[in-house]
Amino acid sequence: PSVYADLSVSAPVKLTTTEDKISSFSYLADGGRKDTVLVSYSGSDKEYYMACGLEITVVGKTLTRGTEIEVTVASGAVAPVLTNTDKATSTLGATATFELGTVNVTVNEK
Repeated sequence: PSVYADLSVSAPVKLTTTEDKISSFSYLADGGRKDTVLVSYSGSDKEYYMACGLEITVVGKTLTRGTEIEVTVASGAVAPVLTNTDKATSTLGATATFELGTVNVTVNEK
């Protein structure tokens, strides 16, 4: 027997977390399950490869009021639209939610 299917394949998008400023990020996995990745650093930035189209929420480490998450892309590329953001408080890190497009992104605090 033969099996036929239409497949849609896209290259992964690189998500880079920098300078020991991001504590975690989460995304909805297949079936609606929320997966959270805790970020640990060992002296360098961390790189994760994700499927484009995923909506992710990034959480910062700094608990300084007013700190925000910054999302940057390569020069000339279009940055993802932030659909939800919260500044840090004295008890919670800043958050930013966005959908991964087709360009690599770097997240940091500012």
